[in-house]
Amino acid sequence: MVTVVSLGAIAAIFWIVSLLDLPLPIAAAIAVAAGVSPYVYLHLVREVRFRHFAALLPEAVDLMARGLRAGHSISAVLEMVGTEIAEPIGAEFRSLQGEQSLGLPIRDSLRNLVSRVPIDDLRFLATAIMLQKESGGNLAQIRDKTSAVIRERARLRGQLAIYTAQGRITGYILCAAPFLMFGLISLVNHQYEKPLFTDPFGIKMLYFGLGMMLVGILAIRKIIDIEV
Repeated sequence: MVTVVSLGAIAAIFWIVSLLDLPLPIAAAIAVAAGVSPYVYLHLVREVRFRHFAALLPEAVDLMARGLRAGHSISAVLEMVGTEIAEPIGAEFRSLQGEQSLGLPIRDSLRNLVSRVPIDDLRFLATAIMLQKESGGNLAQIRDKTSAVIRERARLRGQLAIYTAQGRITGYILCAAPFLMFGLISLVNHQYEKPLFTDPFGIKMLYFGLGMMLVGILAIRKIIDIEV
């Protein structure tokens, strides 16, 4: 469905932009950008969901540890997490519990959960549970240590976000400023920037500017993208 919407957007935007007498590469680039936008939107929604999941995961692990200390089974603890923790963790753990209820081994259920939510903190939790199942040990104590690790990683990510905020804001401003100025100048005098799209040298300058902007975006992203 998303692919059909993207292809329709590419065709519609390309037809509209072609009416403006823009060069073919520029019109094609605008059309492709419009076609990619649904995937960009889905990626952003996915990242927001993963961040919410990671923020609630320590609370879910603490609830699992308390349930195990109270004598509940692992299945009952998973069901508690699915009913008492907010979304999106609740829905994912209900799916996990449903798979176990249908007879799927917990190892396979955890693998399916990690494949749906591929974040490192959840991988730590799944690995701790599977190791305890195979080698034994105090599962409640393992959950406590896992929760401490997850909380510490979240604290470090928060500190890194603060330290790299200036770089991110700089990148946003540098990316948005050319397009903002282009729009403002076009409103004042729409003929002023016409040579960029009609003159061969102007088109080369436009391509060079977009290429250098892409290089700058990748460089800033490389600097501020620090793995925890």
